[in-house]
Amino acid sequence: MSLHRNRKRKTSIAHPSFLAGAILCNIIWSFNPVMGKVVLDDFGPAHLSLLRHGSALLGFLLIVGLGLAKRRSIQKFFAFPQSNKDHCLFLFLGFFTFCTAPLFVAFGLDSSQATDNAIIIAMEPMITVLIAWVVLREPITQRHGTSLLIALVGFSMLSKTNFSELSANVNAHFLGNLLILASLTGEGAYSTFIRLLLPRFRPTQIFGTGLFLGVTLLCLIVIIHSGPVPFEKLTWRSALAVIWLGPIGTTFTYHYWTTALGKGVAIPALALTLFLQPVLGSLWGVFLLDESFTWIQTLGGLLILAAVAGQSIRLRHRLRECRIKKSL
Repeated sequence: MSLHRNRKRKTSIAHPSFLAGAILCNIIWSFNPVMGKVVLDDFGPAHLSLLRHGSALLGFLLIVGLGLAKRRSIQKFFAFPQSNKDHCLFLFLGFFTFCTAPLFVAFGLDSSQATDNAIIIAMEPMITVLIAWVVLREPITQRHGTSLLIALVGFSMLSKTNFSELSANVNAHFLGNLLILASLTGEGAYSTFIRLLLPRFRPTQIFGTGLFLGVTLLCLIVIIHSGPVPFEKLTWRSALAVIWLGPIGTTFTYHYWTTALGKGVAIPALALTLFLQPVLGSLWGVFLLDESFTWIQTLGGLLILAAVAGQSIRLRHRLRECRIKKSL
C-alpha cells in the first residue's frame, strides 16, 4: 500500500493510535510472502491469488452482513456511481489492484523467493509516482528519477541478472521478480485512483466496490485458465495461511489504510512505517523458509532500500518546507 495525502484534512504526524495501527499493518504485510509460499506448497499460483482475494471478499461480506443486521444501509459499504467516469475509475481500480496484481505477484512468488518479494515491495512508492505521472500528469523530479534508476540497478542485482545472456535465456528467478515488480503497478493504481474517488465516495465504499469488482474478474480468469479451486488439497497449514493473507492481510489492512488515507494522514508518518515491511519480510524468509542471499543480492537489496529511504527523506523535507512557508 502506498502513500496519499488529503489536503483538506490534517492529522498529527505522530498520533500514537495511528502509528500503532500502521505498524501493525506493515508487520502483517511482512508475513504475506512467507504465507504465500506456504499456500504454494498445496496450490498453484492462480489458485493462490483467488484463495487470498476470494477469502478477503468473504471477510468483507461478513462485515457487510453484520452491518445490515444492525440496519445500516448497503451504501455504507459499496459505491453506486452515477457518472461514466466513476464507473471506469472503479473498474480500473478493481482490475489492476484486485485482479491483475494478485496474479502477477502469485506467479512471481512461485518462481522467486519470499525475501526477494519483501524487498521489491519497497519500490512501491516510486512506482506510485510513475502511475501518478501517467494518470494525473504529476511531474517527476530529477531526484525521483535518480532514486528509481538506483532501485532498478539494485533490482537487477537482487534478481541475479546476467545481461549478456538475458536475450538468449531469461532465468525463472529474474522473470519471477519482474512479475512481482509489475504487480506494484496495481498497488500504485490503487493509491492514484482513490485520490480521484475520495472527493465523492467514502473509503469503505471505494475499498468494497473495488474488491468486489476485482475478485469477480479474478474468479472468471482463474476458473477459465486453471479450473475451480481444488479445496480437497487444503491442509490446516495452508488454511491458516489463506486466512492470514485474505481476511487479515487484505481486508483488515487495506480497509484500515484506506480509511487513514481518507482522513489525510501525514505522508512522513506512513513512510516511516513502510520500512518495516521489506526488513521484517526478508528476515521471515531467511529464518522461516531457510532462504538465503548471495553477497551481490544483498548489495542489490541494500541499493533498493537506500533509494527508497533517500526518496522518503527528501519527501519529508519538502513537506516540512511547505509547512514553514505556510506559517510565514
